[in-house]
Amino acid sequence: MTETTDSSTEHLIWEADARRLRTARKRAGLTQAQLADRLRVQQQAVSHWETGKVGVPYRAKVVVAELVGEDPNAIFPPAPFDDAAAPVSPALFTLAQAADYMGVSESTVKKLWQERRLTGVKVGRLVRFRPEHLDEYIERNTLPRLR
Repeated sequence: MTETTDSSTEHLIWEADARRLRTARKRAGLTQAQLADRLRVQQQAVSHWETGKVGVPYRAKVVVAELVGEDPNAIFPPAPFDDAAAPVSPALFTLAQAADYMGVSESTVKKLWQERRLTGVKVGRLVRFRPEHLDEYIERNTLPRLR
């Protein structure tokens, strides 16, 4: 999504992604709580995504696509009215994409990289992030949910 996207356009994208997420989750035979367990988030987060209250994070899109055996771009296509829309599965993430994928702020990703707790790839003067490095960080630093 571009920075010039207004809130009404953003909300339309959230609503479309919400419907796609709910459909794919049900196709995978999962409840919201089961999907939340797989993503290591609260069930309330999945509920907010599915009602369009907040946008669906990149990581959730990828996990749901894997669960139903489809390409994330097939389930969550870029918005047709967003000229700068990139596919869901880039080889390297920008800072903003990494933050969205991890469900944290851009400043948190930047801080983790500066502290060398998160691996980044220098591309000229910019830093990019590989999805597998983000997944490794998430796995190392996420506590199992208590029942």
